[in-house]
Amino acid sequence: MNSPGIFAAVAAAAGSSTDPALITGDRSWSRDELLLTAAELSEGLARRYSGGAVVVETDDPVSTALLTLAADRAGIPVLHRDPSAAAGPSGPAVHDETGTAGRPAPTGGQESPFLGLVRAAADGPEWAGELPPDAQVFFTSGSTGTPMGVVRPAAAVLADARRVADFLGYEPGAPVVCAAPAFHAYGFNYGLIAPLVAGAAVRLLPSRCLPSTCAAAVRALGARTLIALPAHYGLLAQGAGWQGWTVQHLARLRAAVSAGAALPPAVRQHPGNTLELPLFNCYGSSEAGAITLSRVDREQEPGDIGEPLPGVRVRLDGGELQVQTSSLALGQFGSRTGNRLLPVSEPDGWYRTGDLARWSGVTPGRLTLLGRSATIINVAGEKVSPGEVERVISQHPSVLDVSVSAVADEVRGEVPAARVVLRPGAVESELVEWCRTELAPHQMPRTFERVDRIPRSATGKALGARPARDSG
Repeated sequence: MNSPGIFAAVAAAAGSSTDPALITGDRSWSRDELLLTAAELSEGLARRYSGGAVVVETDDPVSTALLTLAADRAGIPVLHRDPSAAAGPSGPAVHDETGTAGRPAPTGGQESPFLGLVRAAADGPEWAGELPPDAQVFFTSGSTGTPMGVVRPAAAVLADARRVADFLGYEPGAPVVCAAPAFHAYGFNYGLIAPLVAGAAVRLLPSRCLPSTCAAAVRALGARTLIALPAHYGLLAQGAGWQGWTVQHLARLRAAVSAGAALPPAVRQHPGNTLELPLFNCYGSSEAGAITLSRVDREQEPGDIGEPLPGVRVRLDGGELQVQTSSLALGQFGSRTGNRLLPVSEPDGWYRTGDLARWSGVTPGRLTLLGRSATIINVAGEKVSPGEVERVISQHPSVLDVSVSAVADEVRGEVPAARVVLRPGAVESELVEWCRTELAPHQMPRTFERVDRIPRSATGKALGARPARDSG
């Protein structure tokens, strides 16, 4: 039986192996309990599956932790899938449904999560044979096209986790609270694997919790780091879903981290004022892991993502940001690759992010993100970045949220269109007039659709954009 990297790295972590390692709901798991239960589960997985992969579709982060450790130890690839997704990969699947087939035996008096094996086929999808036995696979949100599986071997997962843990100061005695979903690479890395390999206790919360729940968990645990989503900080900046003590309970944090999507305009308008938090914005991807972690302040120019993390190399080629990193994924698969595993990097080892960027004109070495090359809007030959238009619109004090996409135009081919969430009492015409003074004519949205909210993915990416053309 194999003993690949993640299980071994957690077993070798610093700190006491009997102190709480994972805390969720009313359950607390020490590292010893996690490893023993995962070892028992891995034996069952090894007996049950001969080849293929296991699909993990669960909201329970402890289930994700146990399956990750167990499958890693057994040499079985894991496909992490959003349990609310409408469709996904086939193969043996594990979810939270009560059952006994895949339920690990209780250990140390702790009741283990319900892990029901809902499909018991011995073989996974045809392409699963191409996956390395230590693979952890994450699916992109699909906000810019068809969802793709991103294949991350254990070495890349651990390099990413250790880079994050070193930068944020994860260590025994410095607990972490995480409110990001573990089926997404951000929550999995920052809130699950990084604390486990650094010996830091982590309290895992539902991703749809209120800021007051995060604050109570931070205070109760004495947490030094909060891993949360842009929506959590947006609610906090607006004063929604929290009591007067919420910010005070977060004051002892040395880092409050956001990733998965851009921070809401309300946060950018008020950091250091309403929030009073050491707020860090992470730029990265499922393919490359964490690339930058930048402290947010009001003086930053729009799109500033800071400097590359230690060990991450970047370059600009024709305005596109490219990355070399030890946390780079092995490849991608999906319908666009013919369900074949294709490398994500060029032959020279550089990964093309698809993001447009420039070097900051303020501080050498810092990067400013301009938007996605695939979403650039061609307005009669003039190139418009939706992200740049969003950043300008978001600076208006009446704007709580904004999303810009392309719509077809008979004369100019395509033009920008904006969906906006405005503060109560805001006058839409004032925003339109303000945009006329701040945007170039070809950047000006043809329409401003006022909406109550902008649907977003689990990590905050805008959904429901209306493409002007087939994105492939």
